[in-house]
Amino acid sequence: MKKPLIGITLRCENPSAKRKYPTAQAFEYNHLRWANVIFDNGGYPIYLSSVSNDSEVAAELEFLDGFLLSGGEDVEPSFYGCRREPGCGPSSPLRDAFEIHLVKMALRKHIPLLGVCRGMQVINVAMGGTLHQDIAALGTETMNHLNTETSDYGRFHNIMIALRSSLSKVMGESVISVNTSHHQAVDKIGSGLEIISRTEDGIIEGIDYTGNNYLLGVQWHPEAMPEARSTKLLIGDFIKACRIR
Repeated sequence: MKKPLIGITLRCENPSAKRKYPTAQAFEYNHLRWANVIFDNGGYPIYLSSVSNDSEVAAELEFLDGFLLSGGEDVEPSFYGCRREPGCGPSSPLRDAFEIHLVKMALRKHIPLLGVCRGMQVINVAMGGTLHQDIAALGTETMNHLNTETSDYGRFHNIMIALRSSLSKVMGESVISVNTSHHQAVDKIGSGLEIISRTEDGIIEGIDYTGNNYLLGVQWHPEAMPEARSTKLLIGDFIKACRIR
C-alpha cells in the first residue's frame, strides 16, 4: 500500500551574532523524531520550508495527502490582533503566515491537518482565536507546563478528554498522561473549533474542527513518546485520514 505524503513544517531560527558560521545565519530545522514517527505509522514525511508568506505558494502544496504543523517558536501576536507582552518569546512571522495559509488551504481542499504544540496554537490563530502569551503571567497556574530541567521531554501530566469528542473516540480513554513543554496556550477559541481536552489547571490541551474536515490540534509532543499507546493511536488515526482523503 502506498504511503500517504505528509508535509511537515520546520522550526525557524533567526540570525544571531552569538552563533558561529554557518548557524549564525537564519536556518530551518526539525527533529528526526517527526520523520520517524510519521514513517513508522504508515506515512512518508516531506519537510516544508517556509519560503514565502504568499497564499499561492501554500496552494502549490495541495498535492500532499496531509499536513503536520510542528512545534517551535512563539506565534507573532500581531497575527491575532494583540501587542507583544514581555513574556512572549522570539517569533518567525514568515513561518506564521505560511502555516496560517496552510490551515486555510487544508480546509478549502479537504486535506487532513494535525497541529502539535505551536501547531495547535497556529490552528487557533488561523481560525480567529487568540493565545495566552505567557502562562506564568496569568497567575492561575497550578502546575509547571515548561520543561527546563531535562534535555528531553521529561515532564508529564494528565489531561482530561471531553466525552464523545474525536480524541475520546481515538484514545478510548477519558484521562491520559502526556508530556509538556510550552509556556503559551490557547486563550479565546477560534471560529468553528471546539475544546476537546484540558489539564487539571484548565489549560487547553486539544482542539478540533466542528466541520467535516480533519483539523485537530494537541498541545503535547507525541513525537517525543513514539512507543506510547496514545502516540500510535493519534498518529495512526491521522495517517488513516490522509490515506482515505
